[in-house]
Amino acid sequence: MINSVEKSLQGEPFLIDPIACSQAAKVLSSYKTPSEELPWSTFSDSVQLTFKIAFVSVCHSFNWDFLQGRMAEELLVSANEMASRLSTLSSREFAGWLIEYSKQERVRAQERSKILRNVGRVLLEEWGGDAGRILVQCQGRLVGENGFLDLLDRFDSYSVDPLRKKSQVLAHDLLREGTIDFVDKEKIAPAIDYHIMRSYLRTGRVVPRSPALNPYLGGHPNPRARLVYKLREAVAEAAELTAFYAGISVPDLNYVEWQFGRSICTAEQPSCDHVPKDRLPHDVVSLVERKCPYSSFCAARVNENYQMYQEPVFDKGYY
Repeated sequence: MINSVEKSLQGEPFLIDPIACSQAAKVLSSYKTPSEELPWSTFSDSVQLTFKIAFVSVCHSFNWDFLQGRMAEELLVSANEMASRLSTLSSREFAGWLIEYSKQERVRAQERSKILRNVGRVLLEEWGGDAGRILVQCQGRLVGENGFLDLLDRFDSYSVDPLRKKSQVLAHDLLREGTIDFVDKEKIAPAIDYHIMRSYLRTGRVVPRSPALNPYLGGHPNPRARLVYKLREAVAEAAELTAFYAGISVPDLNYVEWQFGRSICTAEQPSCDHVPKDRLPHDVVSLVERKCPYSSFCAARVNENYQMYQEPVFDKGYY
């Protein structure tokens, strides 16, 4: 088994099925981005960007909506001093923000407050506490030297991931909410997390070349780092292909499929035949009838190997 795994990892361990990508694209092609007012929308671009950089930096292994809502309540009351406040944030204060969260073991206040202090210090040291200067420095460019994604590498939490998931998530959110419109936004890449990986494996859009990899895709501990990297890389390629077939932007595709993954194709009990629509935002509910919208072609419906696919157990602060 070990030799088979090592052999698989020497090349490209995953295949992409363009037919399955095309079938998923048919579901996604009718999606429309909603226009909505958010608690931070009335603030300046600088404040919005500061808040989003801080929030996305610590949003891993946690409920997105709960964390974003609580951080908005705590940070926007002193919006113009946000960088200074973040730079001295204690783990005790951060834990207090999330005292009502049902899964306290995931708060990890020491880890997340350290990340937020780094965000505050970098903003103060590099841009005088004004995130708007990042937009000036990148000149509206997303990629390339001194582009927005490149400048995000100044923050520890954004540079640690080799595939820059958090950087892409941040750019997606800024584009979808209309905060920033990058001149080269067509170059934006998918942001691949465990919800999306699980969905792409189960629907058969990404397929392991060797059955020797199956144990690592069914909750087996301690996967090779290269396996996780290559899986995320293959899912990103499949996501770009799906977005192309669907005729929608990568940020919109990423958002919808992330909602599907976390609310429908869950690790514990996927809702294949009856989707609980109250788990989904209103703009995504329009794509769902009664069953999972991918049920007509999903490989996990007919193959028990696909049914057990989850995501490799790989506990990192960006994943």
